[in-house]
Amino acid sequence: MREALNNEIFSLVALKNNSSFLKFHDLIEGYVYYKNFRFNIKTQTKERYPIKNYFNLLNKIDFNKDFNFPRIIHLFYEMGHIINKVVSIPEDNILAIDLKYLSYSPYKLKKTNQKFKIQKKKSISYSYYEKKILEVKKHLIDGNSYQLNLTFPIEFSFSGKIPFEKLIGRIWGNPKNRGAYAHASFIPTLKKIFISNSPECLFQIKKGKSSIILWSMPIKGSVNLKETGNLKKTWEILKKCKKNQAELFMISDLIRNDLSKIEKANAKVIFRRMPLRVPKILHQYSLLAVELSKNVTLLNIIRSLFPGGSVTGAPKRRSMEILYEIESKYPRGFYCGSTIILHKSLLAASINIRSATIDTINEKFLYGSGGGITLQSNPKMEFEEMNLKFESFLKNI
Repeated sequence: MREALNNEIFSLVALKNNSSFLKFHDLIEGYVYYKNFRFNIKTQTKERYPIKNYFNLLNKIDFNKDFNFPRIIHLFYEMGHIINKVVSIPEDNILAIDLKYLSYSPYKLKKTNQKFKIQKKKSISYSYYEKKILEVKKHLIDGNSYQLNLTFPIEFSFSGKIPFEKLIGRIWGNPKNRGAYAHASFIPTLKKIFISNSPECLFQIKKGKSSIILWSMPIKGSVNLKETGNLKKTWEILKKCKKNQAELFMISDLIRNDLSKIEKANAKVIFRRMPLRVPKILHQYSLLAVELSKNVTLLNIIRSLFPGGSVTGAPKRRSMEILYEIESKYPRGFYCGSTIILHKSLLAASINIRSATIDTINEKFLYGSGGGITLQSNPKMEFEEMNLKFESFLKNI
């Protein structure tokens, strides 16, 4: 994999029709942001730079611009702790990676039948997971939260060199198995590849003459498609599940409130409940929208929406505090963060579920998974759902 990258920094983004990709390349500038400094990806130098300075930059990005030059912003989950003033995180936690490119061109996937040897190295046991579920339920009973999205990382190793083009060709080669917000960034300077097959939208923007429409698509609820082998029957099972319905409606209300906070405009529910098929899983989602002025800044939107309610809980800030302790202060990082794409009419942000961070030097990758926990949650079923989400990503590899 190290040879295949050729030290080129670039990003890949799935287009709206989900049948092709764009490659963003020729990096103008790129930075990795931490609490009190930033790292220049091109010069490989570090400078003191408080994160509030980066917020000032985000506050200058409004939607009167044409965004002719591609820009990718990876917000890591821990940025949410800073934005929401939740807990003090370590100095070495990455908060954001901001990449500005000069050029873009169509990218054709190199499809392959090659399967890669992946070996699980570190994961949690059911007994440990059950213990954590009990901790979550105690907080729910005490009224500290109504729902908590409990997640855990799993570390995998792969043997030998894996050409990245074959890897992504394997993951994204079948359009049916491709997430609507599939994307990746290849950053040899950091010896990392950030890859996501996410189906979930934090926000998407459509520009009008005098305003913009911003919508969000929270996903909650999962059923294994193999349970019936039939999409219609599986959807009936999902619709009848009160626990999954409660999860979705609760988080949808949270998102509606978050949208309404951006500019004090009333957000509307477009769809209350719709099915969404991904590899091995049938989800359900809501669609919500709000009309905003074209002068609204990216920082305004991020402060209200990030991180997504579907990967935190309700209420958001208190849920994040609780999860930080229950998840043993382990950083979620790229997983559960958001990737913002600003290029011409493509103005969108994903929620990075079904996402992995690949270490190209140590030949391993880290993948996170989890689910919403309520008082109705069955630990065994939640554990199975967590593993099902692992399999949804690994199935393609």
